[in-house]
Amino acid sequence: MNKLSMLISKELDRIWTPQCFLCRKNLKNNTYICSNCKNDLLLNKNSCNRCALPLINGKLCGLCMTKAPVFTHCIAPFIYKSPISTIIIQLKFNQKLQYAQLLASLLAENIINFSDTLPECIIPMPLHNKRLRERGFNQALEIAKPLSKQLKIPILDDYCLRTKDTLPQSQLSAAKRAINMKNAFSIKKNIPYRHVAIIDDVMTTGHTLHSLSQTLYRQGVTQIEIWCCARA
Repeated sequence: MNKLSMLISKELDRIWTPQCFLCRKNLKNNTYICSNCKNDLLLNKNSCNRCALPLINGKLCGLCMTKAPVFTHCIAPFIYKSPISTIIIQLKFNQKLQYAQLLASLLAENIINFSDTLPECIIPMPLHNKRLRERGFNQALEIAKPLSKQLKIPILDDYCLRTKDTLPQSQLSAAKRAINMKNAFSIKKNIPYRHVAIIDDVMTTGHTLHSLSQTLYRQGVTQIEIWCCARA
């Protein structure tokens, strides 16, 4: 092999060799993240069985014991702290759409380990048209696309509408978040499934997911799971 061929070969290896999305270390297979970086992710090990709120002890948080959400349970494998928070922010606000592949892969791994029976479809948390135009994409849908392929579950991305242009939840207190999300969603088409999973990037108080779940239940859905990449 001559010198030029060797240089071309090395450059092709560099281009096509899978790399860790965080540290850029070469990977043996396309797992998107190396073992060292994966170990840095803060696992949500001890959490509420219903809403995945991190707990010191116990199986249910105080709110779920007194007023349980309408969804059956939430899978949120990581605590919303760096580096997972950085990954989500880069996807959401800096248009790093490749991070959706990483988040979907991490989420799928935990879903497979946790769920005995997978839902019939995935419903990405919808964005209001105004927010969608500003951002240019729906991060929940971007995560749902590779997740759908991996789990072989269809996506319903045009059945639910966010009809209310709500204020950003991060700017509101917990009490005002519930009011902000009241009547925020509607159903565009009849949903042909009874067991569904709503997917979102982060769950904070859960008011947004609770509101969409209520809307789905009123349309005949009987079992709702929440799949989130991280829990605040």
